[in-house]
Amino acid sequence: MPGKLPKPDTGALSALNDSLRRVERAVRVSRAPTALLADARAVLDDLAAKLAPHGDPGPYSQMTLRAGFPRPLDPELTQDASRLFPYSPVVGPLNPISPPIEFEYRDGVVRAEAVFDARYAGPPGTRHGSVHGGVVALVMDELLGYVNVANGIAGPTGTLTVRYLEFTPIGEPIRMEGRFVRREGRKIFARGEFRHEGRVTAEAEGVFVTSVFPAP
Repeated sequence: MPGKLPKPDTGALSALNDSLRRVERAVRVSRAPTALLADARAVLDDLAAKLAPHGDPGPYSQMTLRAGFPRPLDPELTQDASRLFPYSPVVGPLNPISPPIEFEYRDGVVRAEAVFDARYAGPPGTRHGSVHGGVVALVMDELLGYVNVANGIAGPTGTLTVRYLEFTPIGEPIRMEGRFVRREGRKIFARGEFRHEGRVTAEAEGVFVTSVFPAP
């Protein structure tokens, strides 16, 4: 029965996810010979077959392996995005598609610095390519959503408006900043930006809706 599944070993899962990311990065840019690629595929197919019987059936969320009824958040937990959202596709150490990006909350503002590798490439606008616009929007959504949670307000995204001012380069440090702007009834407003070498490459405004989830 699903309820009898063992509790995940988060330490072992985090280490496995790190290994998977290394494989993904290597595969994304690989020019390996066909024989080596075939060997790698066989190893991965075998691993997938061994892991498949141990999967949780869901439903899933960023916060927990299996989503349950929303509950008030531990205020101390909200100060660490990777612990709050361990399965996030942006900050989660337990999600292999996550870079993962390390958000730092201080004085009401969330900041981060990240380098996007070739897995997240979109247009070729810079020397080594540029971050896909959808990835920029994904990270912005997580950045602004976490700003609200860290400031004691929880609620899903209502609208997200992203303006792409320059290419966001692959393989270069990108500085991120998000901040709470104001609250109007159930609506929460937040803003964020990406910078490369001091220039804003993308900026976003988000409107979030409270009362859907309980506040922390």
